[in-house]
Amino acid sequence: KATVSVLYWFMEGSQEDAVDDPNMREGGDVPQTRTTLRFSHALGFSGCDNAQQGRKLIDHINDDNFVYLAGKHVAVYSYDNQKAHRFILKNPKTSRIIAFCVSANRRYIALSEVIHPEPSGGIQVSVYNFSTASKVRELGRGRFPSSTDGYQPPVVALDFSRDNKYLATVTDPPNPYIYLWQLDKQRLAGMTEVHQKVSQISISPWAHWELCTTGTSLLKLWRAQGNQLKSYDPLAKEKQADHKFTCHSWFDSDKLVVGTAEGRVLVIENQELKKVITQTSGGISCLCSVSRGFISGGVNGSICIYERSYDAQYFTSFKVMQCPERLVGSNTMVVDVTISPNEESVVCCYENNEIVQMNLSMIDSIDEGDKTDKHRVFKRLPIGFHHDTVTGVDVCVQRSVLVTASLDRHIRVWNFLKKRVEINKRFDEDVLSVAMHPSGYLLVVGFRFKLCVFVVLANDLQLCHEFPNIKQCREVRFSHGGQYFAAVGNPWSRIVVVNAYTFQPLGSKDNPNGIPLTGHSASVQSIWWSYNDQNLISAGSEGAIYEWKVATGKRVEANESVTKSVNYLCVRYDDDSQMLAALGVHKPAGTERRESGLNEHEITLRTIRFQVDHPPKAPQRLLSKPVTVPSVPSVDNKTLRQPKAVRSCQIAISPLAQTLFVATNDGQLLLYEWPPSDAVKEPQPYSKMEVHHGEILFVVLSLDERYLFTIGAEDKCLFMFEVDIISEGRPVTRKPFPFAAFESVAYVSQQDFNERSRYIAEIRNHNDDLKRRQEAELTVLREENEEELKKVEAETLEEHIAMRTVMEQNMKDAEEARQEVQLKEVAMTELHMKSAEELEALHTKRIEEMEKRHKVLEDEKDDLVVRYENKIHKLLAEIQGEKNQLEHEYRETEQVLNIANPLNHSGCYMK
Repeated sequence: KATVSVLYWFMEGSQEDAVDDPNMREGGDVPQTRTTLRFSHALGFSGCDNAQQGRKLIDHINDDNFVYLAGKHVAVYSYDNQKAHRFILKNPKTSRIIAFCVSANRRYIALSEVIHPEPSGGIQVSVYNFSTASKVRELGRGRFPSSTDGYQPPVVALDFSRDNKYLATVTDPPNPYIYLWQLDKQRLAGMTEVHQKVSQISISPWAHWELCTTGTSLLKLWRAQGNQLKSYDPLAKEKQADHKFTCHSWFDSDKLVVGTAEGRVLVIENQELKKVITQTSGGISCLCSVSRGFISGGVNGSICIYERSYDAQYFTSFKVMQCPERLVGSNTMVVDVTISPNEESVVCCYENNEIVQMNLSMIDSIDEGDKTDKHRVFKRLPIGFHHDTVTGVDVCVQRSVLVTASLDRHIRVWNFLKKRVEINKRFDEDVLSVAMHPSGYLLVVGFRFKLCVFVVLANDLQLCHEFPNIKQCREVRFSHGGQYFAAVGNPWSRIVVVNAYTFQPLGSKDNPNGIPLTGHSASVQSIWWSYNDQNLISAGSEGAIYEWKVATGKRVEANESVTKSVNYLCVRYDDDSQMLAALGVHKPAGTERRESGLNEHEITLRTIRFQVDHPPKAPQRLLSKPVTVPSVPSVDNKTLRQPKAVRSCQIAISPLAQTLFVATNDGQLLLYEWPPSDAVKEPQPYSKMEVHHGEILFVVLSLDERYLFTIGAEDKCLFMFEVDIISEGRPVTRKPFPFAAFESVAYVSQQDFNERSRYIAEIRNHNDDLKRRQEAELTVLREENEEELKKVEAETLEEHIAMRTVMEQNMKDAEEARQEVQLKEVAMTELHMKSAEELEALHTKRIEEMEKRHKVLEDEKDDLVVRYENKIHKLLAEIQGEKNQLEHEYRETEQVLNIANPLNHSGCYMK
């Protein structure tokens, strides 16, 4: 069968993702009001906890963007514009993406895909073009070997050649094979069986026929010869047993560096071991080469930078950097590193699901032991998440924040509009549940031996109150108005309602511990408040759904629903339609289950219309339709049939979008029409989305229903979606909630305020002391200055008088000199006038003499001219006479010759 894969690109505010299939709905009718979800943001990356050392988890596609796996998809993040997130969504026929790699020119990405249905669907490798968002190659479909039971192990590692014409892949046991694909001809260039587990494979950037593979006990070099791959062991077998190989990286055409779990770096040149470098900071988990050396990530969180030395040492340690503990914790292993193409930034992934950027351009000017320099070099990117199971989540009403709690003992407060983590608080015990006050400044947190109330400060959580009698609270929820919160503690069959202002349980007048809501025979799995906070709905694992009057603590028996064959997991109540949605899983055995025809572990979604003693709320909302409320409660058996392996976990209701969101344990998000139509017995989802790999733990909506959040159990990721409502083919415009009006207010603890005030007072006193000292010093300086000024003035006056006397004498001398000069000038003038007259007379005399001489010469010239003209005329006459005589003689001679030689007339001879 041919497989069609589609690459979808998504940015904030881009196109739709929800797949609308009319065949999924009974009768093929599409609801008039539809909801589409757009991927907007993601926290966390897949593979942080169970990643094999050496496997590529993150890689750059340019200087500012990198890609990584998030859930079932590939995320593209820009750490320059930290609010921009793009996603490469998997093919609908693809079950999951196992691994990826980016080409050397950053234009292509190869994805290792598992095809539906697992485990018999098969595996393939698809190559996509980043710029055109299209698939360019599909490799291995039907060519990868299968085990005896038909299972095909996935491709766990890939690598491109530098010219992007070849791709190397390796599969997981029990059939570990190495494949070398020629991409331009889409053919298999070579393959071989490995017989051992391989965690990393790479092609030499300088020779596409040379490969390297590393595993825990495997280090081999391969050379493609024909259609086979021939192996070379750079280490002897007895030496290989001394190392646990974790990663490797090509440095140049001859050298290969290999990292081990013992903290050694093996330098291999021309297929021979040349040098073993021992790293003092512990084991090595990842390696990455740069132009000047290589960078290694350690199991204790250290980043070691090595430089090439061009001697027998090959490489020397340049810097050993440790990320600050406040960013990633202490001794947290680095699972992968990637370097930007311009080699200015390094992005590190840690095993606790944190991603940190290190500024490599500053590495030459920093001090390893200076903490200030470390804080300047390392920067935590706001896309990290919990690295253990999330136990609680809640969204604030007035502020754009979302709080999560996890078994990693951390509570995170994340601003989903500003895309930043505002608080990341660690505790000394497991956090079991969390709820946030509608104002966003109060948290209720459930621990193993107590329930605590914290005040949300600007950058910390301040303990406010403790409830030691409420232990192991796994479900807690604030009322919509914030005046109450309900908690389910041990024993988990009872519910305690507490006043959020006085911290007194309801009914504490009669009983110091309050009067809990008791009635469930098994643990309470989910609770929900009505919109007016007068009623509380609870669902238990015994199959009971109860409504409680908060003021009296009594059950509303008219609205009870008990289905013993169902273990309810989640309950939600919609005040608009006075309908309740409860989701559960069927128990292994029971008469009701056999009679209903439902199999074990199949899910059921029941919608119940409650009998109310108050008029239905009629808010101003779009696309609302009237609901007939009966006088007695009725149960609509709306059962969602799913395969055995699929079990729903959480639901969320959007009255504005008229949609019910159902999350499953296979990572799907199903969208149902809400409220369900009475004409449809078994509603089908009108849209499905593949989101997480594995179970979805939580699905929550923001107050304005513009954003939807999902949290996965296995992939440790959080996805944020933008909810778009489409009515009659047109998008519905909604006014956003003014979160910014409440963002400018922050709480500060009194102790912190007092410390800051004390610090400010100390600074003010210090400033006052400095001012007094400055004034005293200024007074002394002023007195000294005045004395010095008087002394200088006296000296200056004496000098002035002396200089004035000298000046007067000089002026007198100057006057005498001036008079003497004037007399000399008069004498000189007279002498000059006399000399000028004499010179003028002499000049006049000489001119007259010259004129006379000139006249004489002029006359002589005229005489000479006349004389020579006469002489020339005479010579011309003589010449003319001689010429005439010669001509006469010539004619006579010619006549004589003509008479003497008569033959001349006949033309016989002429001389």
